[in-house]
Amino acid sequence: MNRPLFENKKLQLFFEKIWVNPEEALQYLEQNTAPKTKLSPTVADTQLLTFITNVLLQRFSILDLQQEGLRAYYTTAKEHEKAALLHTWCMYGYTIIGQLGKADILRTSFEQHYTPAQAARAYACYYAFSCVYSEKNGYYEDFVRMAHNEEEHLNKYEIEPTWKLALLCMAKLYRSRTLSNYNKPEEAVAAMQQVQRAIDDNGLTDLLSEMVQYSYVMHYENIGERIKSIQVFKEIVAAANKRPYSDIAKLGSITNLINTYSLRNRQLNSNDAEYRANKQQQIKLIKRADALVDGDFVSSTTAFYYYTKAGFYWQENML
Repeated sequence: MNRPLFENKKLQLFFEKIWVNPEEALQYLEQNTAPKTKLSPTVADTQLLTFITNVLLQRFSILDLQQEGLRAYYTTAKEHEKAALLHTWCMYGYTIIGQLGKADILRTSFEQHYTPAQAARAYACYYAFSCVYSEKNGYYEDFVRMAHNEEEHLNKYEIEPTWKLALLCMAKLYRSRTLSNYNKPEEAVAAMQQVQRAIDDNGLTDLLSEMVQYSYVMHYENIGERIKSIQVFKEIVAAANKRPYSDIAKLGSITNLINTYSLRNRQLNSNDAEYRANKQQQIKLIKRADALVDGDFVSSTTAFYYYTKAGFYWQENML
């Protein structure tokens, strides 16, 4: 597939570069496109790209993840590739916020509506984001299969180089996590290092580097290096504060750090200096997290935060 997805050359350029700097891309779209209710090809494509970028940046509280109007427009216009692309990014959004039932409906219906030949780029995302769905459910063998499908698919079709490289990096990271889970640490680290080199050499987004960091966390947990896990999570939290993430994304990174501190303290005596220092850090992080909670937006991240916070209070006899 070598034809551009978007007839508008500026939007096609944006689509090709979306993985490189989504923050800058979103700023460009918001500054150069006025909101319009009546859909035309350019307006619809702009809405699609804005939606994809917002999902990539996890700004879920401002998004409609059903996108029925835009889906109907593309279906009527027989824009199958764009309809499929919208479909799979909606699936990804539901997966990330933990609404796995809705994500599964979209996941299982995807191949009923679209074929790889008519939606090559959408299938690349479908395989990648099915890995995310499988990980959320703990289906490790399944996301090994999906990662393999993604690599085969990306090597079969001509897809924008940045998209192809970014999604191949995602597939390799999911392979690395499975290697780590199955006690193959050297192979897992080698895969993560390959991805980081690809990111550095090609100027890909820091969001992919963050995925590498999460893979390292899983690796350190599997080999019992929890202090290293804490350090990586501290770096993730610091980076998230500098990006235009939604509060729900920042809450997720802080919650993971609080939880990892708790897991570390279970290995220590409560009189240890490190235990006391960790506890103080957790108290500070809980104050920051409380300020980020949006009571009107339901997600698994919020539920996990409350669970983690309650676990901390229980561990410290502060109930």
